[in-house]
Amino acid sequence: MSPPASSSPTPNPLPPFDESTYDPLTFDTSSVPKEIKMKWCHDPIVYLAGNVPDRRKAITAKEHVRRVFSHQASSAVLALGANPFPGLRERRHIAELNKSTGKYKEFLPWFGVSAILAHVTPDELERKGCININTTNPLFISRRFRLKANHMANANKDRSAMKLHGDHNGIHPCFRRGNWAETSDFEYELMKPILRVASKMLEMPSLLDMWHALGSPLHHKPGTKMMPKGSYVYYTGRSSEDERTKTSAEMERLANYVTFRWEDTGGMFACTSVDEKKFGLRGTKGTTETRNARYACIVSIDTNVRYILSGGTGYAASRYNPAAQDESSLLRVRYHAAMSLVHEMTHVWFLNTLAIDEDIFPFANDQRIGEEGYACEAVITRGVTIGPISANPSVDTMPFGTMAAPWPGVQKHDDWDKFVSASRAKQGINRNVQYAVPMKFIRDFFTDELWDNREKRFGAGALEGYKAIAVRQKCNFYPGDFNSFESPTVEKVRDEDTGLNIDTWMPDVEEGKGRCHVGCPRRTRASEGCANSPPGIIYPDRAFELSGAPIDITM
Repeated sequence: MSPPASSSPTPNPLPPFDESTYDPLTFDTSSVPKEIKMKWCHDPIVYLAGNVPDRRKAITAKEHVRRVFSHQASSAVLALGANPFPGLRERRHIAELNKSTGKYKEFLPWFGVSAILAHVTPDELERKGCININTTNPLFISRRFRLKANHMANANKDRSAMKLHGDHNGIHPCFRRGNWAETSDFEYELMKPILRVASKMLEMPSLLDMWHALGSPLHHKPGTKMMPKGSYVYYTGRSSEDERTKTSAEMERLANYVTFRWEDTGGMFACTSVDEKKFGLRGTKGTTETRNARYACIVSIDTNVRYILSGGTGYAASRYNPAAQDESSLLRVRYHAAMSLVHEMTHVWFLNTLAIDEDIFPFANDQRIGEEGYACEAVITRGVTIGPISANPSVDTMPFGTMAAPWPGVQKHDDWDKFVSASRAKQGINRNVQYAVPMKFIRDFFTDELWDNREKRFGAGALEGYKAIAVRQKCNFYPGDFNSFESPTVEKVRDEDTGLNIDTWMPDVEEGKGRCHVGCPRRTRASEGCANSPPGIIYPDRAFELSGAPIDITM
């Protein structure tokens, strides 16, 4: 008897790549299996910015691939050599977590894919105040955002014996002690500065405005080839003070529908899932097959974070960058944890308030990516999201500081089919900008001065001051940059503040071509700065400080 037929055909294995057929004029790198490309790119080519290796002069397919997947860097970064931070290559086993630290990717340079580290040395970032700052002087960190030594000394470390301990003032009801599963009193004490910063963020009028819009009836847009069922949009900046007050009161009731726990989240700082055992805030029954199940939610925070906050040294920033102070690194982790909690709470709010029984992802102000967590971050820090300056590998302690990037900017999410309504190329986004964030901006979140005078300094909107140095890269538009459902033509995009169509090539002209318009951060030469330059822009060959004065990035 012959064996039963398989329910699904076995895919044909990829034929071995025949390098003898290489023709530089017709060669397509996609014809090479990914594993082979990664192997060929070990010890990758790093070239001086502006001197792109000519792939047409490659003699072999391997050399062609290496030239295509090469990496540009400034002369100052090139002068550091191929292995300036040996700690990046060292792996350690962490017994408490039963896992090892991140693995160095041999097919990438030490700076990974970071545009900032490719152009600015860590020493320069340190000189600009982006890596270390005084965190021990009590004048710089306000009392309510510091750990209380007496409370820490008396806190129980047993995760199964939970009780109210110490001072809980200034902590939002959603973050109350009873909502933290498998968390000891000692660990909750470690979280209190973070929870108080997150609680202050939840009070911001710009955040309340967004949550009000997110919890109100959404606007439905007709279907497109990319999104056949259409999309749902919400618009910020339209709420009244009374509506924001009501939203704030409902947010407090959300405390009954969220719990927090620690687990290995697979590389994410935190994530949110539904609790199918309990219906959500507005009580409408949904289905577990859709994202909108309208159940209570569980926010999972990565166990790496608990390990770092508890004093674990396996990921210590100084192991990766000897010049990084671990105290400053810990402040970055606390800030990032606070913002991540607010990010996840935005998902919790959406999943508890949406009145549509569909698997949808709403788009803030008709942006091209619908991810309400990042959209919320952008209303707190004025249009940008802040995350690590990641080297190779990326480390949760952020040994090289943090960076801010416009949201949604050039973000690309191949796996987010329901998140993305248009590609970067379709909307004509031709600049990738990354700002190295000064540590003073991070430290200010832990001060009374910021929160007590926030509206005087910034009004009802988002917080500013995150720019120290920036790297700007020009992005070309190739056919592969468009989604397969889009026509490969660039559209004009709408300015989110004015609602008007703007020229997608403004406010810049192409380097070295034509006459700059009023306000352009260049004169007639790309290497020449001017007084009205935007903060800290780095061009292919020059860098500028906030004042517009040039920074020397050569040796």
